[in-house]
This record gives sequence, structure tokens and C-alpha cells, in this order.
Amino acid sequence: TFFAERVLLPSFSDSQRAMVLSQGGSGGAWLRAIPSERIFQMSPLRFQVAIRRRLHWPLPLTSHTCRGQACKKLQDEFGHHPASCNRSGLLKARSRPIEKVWARVLREGGARVRENVTLRDAGIPVGASDGRQIEVVVTGLPIEHGIPVAVDATMVSPLHADGTPHAGAAARPGVALERGRKDKERTYPELLTSSRLRLLTAAVETGGRMSKDALRLL
Repeated sequence: TFFAERVLLPSFSDSQRAMVLSQGGSGGAWLRAIPSERIFQMSPLRFQVAIRRRLHWPLPLTSHTCRGQACKKLQDEFGHHPASCNRSGLLKARSRPIEKVWARVLREGGARVRENVTLRDAGIPVGASDGRQIEVVVTGLPIEHGIPVAVDATMVSPLHADGTPHAGAAARPGVALERGRKDKERTYPELLTSSRLRLLTAAVETGGRMSKDALRLL
């Protein structure tokens, strides 16, 4: 801890410090995962990319522009742009595997799980044209006093698409997680005080750090 705080972090750029904080806490758990089945295994290329992201080393990828039609900016060699760009479609694409993992974990924990449930079907009084969905609705858990839980899984980056850290992310851990939680609360304000369905944001940062709510759910 002394070495990290007095030697390592002061030698880093703001972006590197934000990434190191994003990898703290539970951020290294994936390195201890036993590859006992297919979903716990990584191809050599994916593993190398993951390790290089963790070390802030250039990725073994060719230079190209962002796939987003409204972006088309040049990708950086560290992967910060695709990890943060909301115009590429990658943020939505990576969310579904995370949701499926949470659904599996909760089922293994004995909960009853429904996926992709509209607010209307969950018993929330909203308009007929309201198309908002909850990725995972869980019942049968002892949290939230037994009220069904809307689990919204999200992955957030401590860095902007240009590689600069969000405000405070280079100095305090969990800044991106807090931002992700507030975004979900703005999306589902009805669930903050509902007695029928309670919102729980299972957030994780790109470095692996999990939110307190996600750890509580586990």
C-alpha cells in the first residue's frame, strides 16, 4: 500500500491513476477465476488484450476508426475509445452478456428470475406507450425486505472516449460507479420509492471494480 500510494501512483498520468483505481477492490477477481467451463475461459488474444488493458500497454490491434457512423474518430492504441464511445454500439453489445451472467448467478442463488420485463408487466403504473424494460427482475431474495428487485446491470468507464478521466476519477475510487447509478435512477425514477419493485444497479467499471450494490447482491 505504501509503495502504491507514495511511488507508483505519483508516477502515473491522470488516466493511468483512474484506471488503477478502477481495477481496485474486486477488480482483479477475474484473474483468479478457474476455467472450469467454457464461459470462464479466454482465448489467448482476449487474455492478452485484458492483461494489456490492465497494465496500460498498447493493444495488439491494428489502427482503425471508430465503427460508429456518427463518430468515425481514430481509435487509440490503449482501447479507451471503444470502452467509452456511446456512438459505436459496443456499449449496448457488451451489456447483454453481463445481464445473462447476473441472471445465472441469481438463479443459482435460489431466486426466481425474469428477463427483459417491461415496467407495465412488472406492475408499475406507467403509460401504455412506455417501452422501458428491466433486464432482470428477481423475486425470492431476502434483500429490500422481500420486495421484488429490478437488477439493472451496467458497465461504466472512468475515462472519456478521448482517454481523459472523468472528474474525480483519478483521485477517488468508484466515481464512475456513482455516475452509472445516477444514470439508472434518472431512467427509472418510479422505482426509487416503489413498494412493488425496487431498483438495484449492479454496476461494474471497465477495470473490474464492482459497486457496493452489486457486491451486496452477490
